[in-house]
Amino acid sequence: MLISQKIEQLAVKHDDSRRVVGTYLLNEGIDVESRSMQQVADETFTSKSTLVRIAKQLGFSGWNALVRAYVDELKYQTSHFATNVDHNVPFVKTSTPQAILDALCQIHMESVWQSRQTQNVGTIIHATDLIWHSRRVALFGISVNEMLLKLFQRKLLTIGIPALMVPQAEYKLLAHSLTDHDCAIMVSYSGSGKQRTPMNLIPILELKGTPIIALTSEGDNYLRQHAQAVLSICSQEKLYTKVSTFSTESSISYSLDCLFAMLFARDYDRNLTNKVALEESIETNRYATKETL
Repeated sequence: MLISQKIEQLAVKHDDSRRVVGTYLLNEGIDVESRSMQQVADETFTSKSTLVRIAKQLGFSGWNALVRAYVDELKYQTSHFATNVDHNVPFVKTSTPQAILDALCQIHMESVWQSRQTQNVGTIIHATDLIWHSRRVALFGISVNEMLLKLFQRKLLTIGIPALMVPQAEYKLLAHSLTDHDCAIMVSYSGSGKQRTPMNLIPILELKGTPIIALTSEGDNYLRQHAQAVLSICSQEKLYTKVSTFSTESSISYSLDCLFAMLFARDYDRNLTNKVALEESIETNRYATKETL
């Protein structure tokens, strides 16, 4: 999870000095670099000791370390992912239909491009190897992530790769059934919280020796620390204040499609022949509405 998102989480989930300081950091952005610690304390009606305590809660040694890392992150995003579309609120009630369509098109294109820019080819190949040599592939994610994984599951099945998904209530049962001959794919944007699903499955998978491929946000988190291969979800969205998860969904879909394409290419001719035959077999009720010339 990005530092800015950790700060947002802090500001939203608490109703004390943490909300005040978090909101201040989010509003000031890069400008906080020019503020002394005492200035921040005065402007937020807190104290320097409170600022240090908040910084440590966010995982930093002190206030100055937090500010340096936060500003560096914002500068990196500005220089590498500049955009004229707000990924959180890409349109307003007065936006024209064309403006809405153009904004969404740009968000999807930018999200995919940013995902490609942060990809490491070696990591993609390693993740592909883990799936290719696995007896079974178990897929874990909740909410929208689960829906995206179901599409990925279908694609894997079309090329003969056993991909398993079960209802969330049975996640632990599925995890316990896996071995070191299988692999697990987990999708979680935050990747944090040892007790949250699907991160609560990690101790089981490690006990079973099952390698984990993670799709998670940039920045350090629990899931990233325990995965054998990590594909970063690129998103400029805030955790809470947004119209929808347009950017996140595009990044996840792109990464999953990359894995499928890499697997397909491993045995291209056979997969292409079998997939065409399979589609002809199972799509018997689909007809073209317009005669092909």
